[in-house]
Amino acid sequence: MRTPRRPVRPVRPRSTVQTIIDQVRRDWMSDPKKHAAIQKRAERVEQADGRMKTLIRCEHCQQLFRREDIEANHKKPVGPLTSTRREDVEAYKARMFCRVAELEALCKPCHRKHTRQYLAELRESKQCKPSNSSSLCTQTSTRQTAPSSAFAS
Repeated sequence: MRTPRRPVRPVRPRSTVQTIIDQVRRDWMSDPKKHAAIQKRAERVEQADGRMKTLIRCEHCQQLFRREDIEANHKKPVGPLTSTRREDVEAYKARMFCRVAELEALCKPCHRKHTRQYLAELRESKQCKPSNSSSLCTQTSTRQTAPSSAFAS
């Protein structure tokens, strides 16, 4: 006997801008420059049992973390993508895929704090309206941002 099929939920259509942002971020996840910026902060540390372990130093709090607890942060904000014009998309990609020197390695708590502070400043400056559906306004946990004066080391 066959089990009855569950009804298919309608898929919420995504905007073209959000689709482009998602694809660029997927490509960013495997970018060699991003990994090089993080690896630049790697340190070999001897464990209690005598074995060596590679840890990454956060550029803000200066503590050592495992690689999976470190994220690359853009020193200069990538900013929003607001249109699908070729020039705008290319400029967004250029800001996202920047040089290694324009990236820093932050631990997840520092990166989260930094991102939230940047987004709060952006909202206060009224560049980001509450009705704007841009991922810059809605996704606070995954934004890559630049240091602000209050957060700078």
